[in-house]
Amino acid sequence: SSVRVSVSVGASGSVVAIPASALRKGPTGDHVFVLATDANNALRAQLRPVRVAGAVGDEVLVAQGVAAGEQVATSGSFKLRDAALVAVAAPVAKAADAAAPKPSTSGS
Repeated sequence: SSVRVSVSVGASGSVVAIPASALRKGPTGDHVFVLATDANNALRAQLRPVRVAGAVGDEVLVAQGVAAGEQVATSGSFKLRDAALVAVAAPVAKAADAAAPKPSTSGS
């Protein structure tokens, strides 16, 4: 004997994965700070409400509010406010790279 099962999963749609550390929760709901240049070519934080569709590992899946390719603030985003000037920090060296022995030089 066999059974036919139909599972309704809803309409398909695209989501954008962002680091979980970028998601902020506030009294008005979930939001992120998108980094974008203003008219004077200065990098500013833009508070953007988002609708979260789920999570996978250490990433949050955003269904609405962030487009693919946009840059979001992660580290230090709790200090930001809308329209704040920001600077992107240089990436921190991995622990393995920092612990690697440096070649020594000998003077003659």
